[in-house]
Formats: sequence, C-alpha cells, structure tokens
Amino acid sequence: DEYIANGKKLCFGLYEGAAAASLATRKGDLVEYYTSFIFQHASFENSLPSWIILMLSIESSGRYNEVLEKGINLFRRLGFVIPLSPPGPTEIMASLLSTSQMASSFTLSQIVDSRHYPIDDHKRNLFKLY
Repeated sequence: DEYIANGKKLCFGLYEGAAAASLATRKGDLVEYYTSFIFQHASFENSLPSWIILMLSIESSGRYNEVLEKGINLFRRLGFVIPLSPPGPTEIMASLLSTSQMASSFTLSQIVDSRHYPIDDHKRNLFKLY
C-alpha cells in the first residue's frame, strides 16, 4: 500500500515538474495537458500547486478573464466566500478582519520551518498557495 502511494506521489510530482518546465518554456498546451492529468487523478488538495501553474500559463497567454474565473472558483472550492455582487465597505472590512485572523494563526517561522518537520500534503499545498 505504501509503495503504491509513494509511486502515485512520485508520478504526480513528475507531472507537476513537467507542467512547470512547460510553463518556463511557454508551452501552454503542454501545461494544460500535464495539469489536466493531475486534476483527473489527484485529490483536490494534492492538485493545488498545479492550479497555480495552470493559471500562470493562462495569464501569460493573455486570457485574463479565464484566470479570474478559475481563481475565483478555486478559492470557492477552498471555502472562501466570494459574493457574486460587489461587497460594500462593511463586508470588505469583515473579510479583511477574518483573513487577518486566519493569517495570524501561523507565525513566519512556522511557515518557513514547515520544510523541516513533517507536515501533511494538504497544509503544504495551502502554504504553496500563500
């Protein structure tokens, strides 16, 4: 079981690396190919870094509306409440306060030192988004 799990993790890492290399060489079609494989076969939590790569690729091709749409949908899947209509000043302040409280629950050293102690993949991928 552990052998299969490690093999899957390695496979996803290779696909993620190939997507990142394709992004660096501006080959958007390959970025979409590699990330779509990850989205189909990996859990949502394990696919988070691939979403970043895909959105950077889409942005570099000038498809800004698509990036915004995918970004908003991604944040909604993560549990962020993003209203359909523009929020008023009260809602903006409430959101800023709640974001500040969530962000302050981690110290900078916790984020930096997360590489030095075991951390589950879900938290690691959320740190990558941050």
